[in-house]
Amino acid sequence: MKKMLSATALLLALSTFATVVVSAQSASTTNTNQGNHTTTTNTIIQTSNTVSAIKSPLALNEQTYFHEAPGGKLLGWLQPQDVPVHTATTDSSNATWYRVHTWIGEAWIKDPNAHIKTAVVASNTYYFAAPNGKALGSLSKQSVKVLSESTDNKGAIWYKINTSHGKAWIKSPVQPNLTK
Repeated sequence: MKKMLSATALLLALSTFATVVVSAQSASTTNTNQGNHTTTTNTIIQTSNTVSAIKSPLALNEQTYFHEAPGGKLLGWLQPQDVPVHTATTDSSNATWYRVHTWIGEAWIKDPNAHIKTAVVASNTYYFAAPNGKALGSLSKQSVKVLSESTDNKGAIWYKINTSHGKAWIKSPVQPNLTK
């Protein structure tokens, strides 16, 4: 009986050691120095609903809302800044959420570059600083990833996209019947 317990304990110890070794091999950190700032990419072990590689710090280029949990209760917002990312996960719609530290504790932010759909735009589609705002340039015919959408006071649908000028707005190529 003692031999069996000793063998079981040895197997348990070896399996724990093997798990630690595999985890250590799966987790790594890479630092790259680019000019005046350092980008750190943390690779974490992939499990269900966990993103395998996250970039930390994450650059927030606009006001970003943070939540109690992925898709959960809105707690506040962060001004543009670089935030260290502790972990990441995906929600049921496959959007990536990052756990970050805020002044009120740990919270979750949705990937600021997550898209909700794709739209095909025609040649010479203008993009704007804001819905009904100043034109910044035009796009050639292409597919664009829609980051968010908004409806103006006339009922026109606008899509927020990434452009060479940063985030900008285009009028949706498909508009509802608008009444005047």
